[in-house]
Amino acid sequence: MRRPMVSFVVATLAVTMAACAHAPQSATPSSAASAAVPATPAGEGLAWFVRSINDAHGVVTEDELVERFSGDFLSKVPASQLVQLSKQFGQQIGNVTLESVEEQSPLALVAKLGSAQGLLRVSVAVEPEPPHRIVGLLIGPDIPARARPTSWEEVETALGAIAPRTNLLAARLEPDRCVPVREVGKDEVLALGSAFKLYVLLAASEQISGQTLSWQTPIAVRDSWKSLPSGTLQHEKDGKELPLVQIARQMISISDNTATDHLIRTVGRDAVERMLDRTRHASATRNRPFLTTREFFQLKLAANADQERYLGLDEAGRRAFLEELDRKELPPIETAAEWKAPRAIDTLEWFASTGDLCQVALALREAGQVEGSPVLDILAQNPGVRIDRDQWSYAGFKGGSEPGVMNLTFLLRRKSDDAWFFFSVGANDTRKEIDAPALVAVAEGALELLGK
Repeated sequence: MRRPMVSFVVATLAVTMAACAHAPQSATPSSAASAAVPATPAGEGLAWFVRSINDAHGVVTEDELVERFSGDFLSKVPASQLVQLSKQFGQQIGNVTLESVEEQSPLALVAKLGSAQGLLRVSVAVEPEPPHRIVGLLIGPDIPARARPTSWEEVETALGAIAPRTNLLAARLEPDRCVPVREVGKDEVLALGSAFKLYVLLAASEQISGQTLSWQTPIAVRDSWKSLPSGTLQHEKDGKELPLVQIARQMISISDNTATDHLIRTVGRDAVERMLDRTRHASATRNRPFLTTREFFQLKLAANADQERYLGLDEAGRRAFLEELDRKELPPIETAAEWKAPRAIDTLEWFASTGDLCQVALALREAGQVEGSPVLDILAQNPGVRIDRDQWSYAGFKGGSEPGVMNLTFLLRRKSDDAWFFFSVGANDTRKEIDAPALVAVAEGALELLGK
């Protein structure tokens, strides 16, 4: 949903947000910098990235991206998507300066870039053989590390200090049930933010299993289905067709709101609502009718009287209201910039408990194990937080945030014994923003404990 700088990059961490330009003739950024770029293949990749931001302002072509990124990379994040990400990133960040570089090898490094939006952490990895195309480009805010809790007792204490309403579930996944390892707020149903998109992915997968759709089904972009960022699909021209799998990847990896709405409209609102019943959602009625993100913004950014009118209706009345709303324009994006405090997070949102989300994770794991299904790969595009790969051989993730709301949900496979686990943590506060770095530290500490 709506994201300030910190939570925006939490949603896009481990997803390329690269702006790309013409390959440089040397490994030196064009703008002034306080650190030197290494004369290595990874250093050249970093220099090219810096030049692309400072000189090209994120404006690139698909041909340039094909030259610079590996084929495997582009199979997961298509060049057409990168073009839009580049433009969005360049517009948001402005010029950067190179503050420091940590070389991990000639083929990999981690750099810190200064910007008007704050300090950024950028990881670059390239192929071992010439032309050393980029195989990994990770971008996120350089948030000062918070101390991770080192025991479950510390996890619970730290979580309780973040918000008045929280929940947490760490569970081992059996074939058909979640077996709790640690639990806080067992029956606490919280607003999810964009974590609701897990239900949309499941609905799409179900229709593909039933052969109503396929992962390659073309979906035409429609202006009437476009939403506000996060995401980039709203920049595509009306009528352009993209395969369903690409739209699903964008929905999960960069929390693309317009991609989400195109999937909801394609599979049908009723199909997503059926996933609430299929996964035995304990509070399904709170999510009916199941909002698109466009409708969410139209209601959330509207005058209080409009919100009150919608919330005062029964389910049938709300459905009729949404039909009327869908014929209206989106609010201008400038109105979202003023959204800095929680708004109706107890009544106008998507809601679930951690137990509800664990049932979705079970269903998605099952869907992802069908031969040819990309579900697990889609979920693994953006791990959300730092994942210890010595502990976890697989990490799928979807999170969500808006002022007063934050959720981090994971589907995991432990490396030591191939056991599957689920972890989710959420926080709601009707008074103020959630401390995102603090909740991330709680999640990272809990994942380390769970991985042992």
